[in-house]
Amino acid sequence: MHAIQLARLMGALVMAVDIGPAKLEAARDNGADITVDPTENNFAEVARDWTAGEGVEGVLELTGAATLPTSFQALGKG
Repeated sequence: MHAIQLARLMGALVMAVDIGPAKLEAARDNGADITVDPTENNFAEVARDWTAGEGVEGVLELTGAATLPTSFQALGKG
């Protein structure tokens, strides 16, 4: 939640990825613009759609091996 708040303070739009409606609601309550449950949607595809195909500018990966490949797919070039 702190990362969401800090990113918002720095002017970023934030997509939060977590499992379960309660966690996603908490992320929205703390400033996330969009939330994704990776058990229901591929968050890289959602990120690409959300950014009109560009991909996100940065990823804060806290899970590790399970989601790292999808996090890389969500990133834009450059």
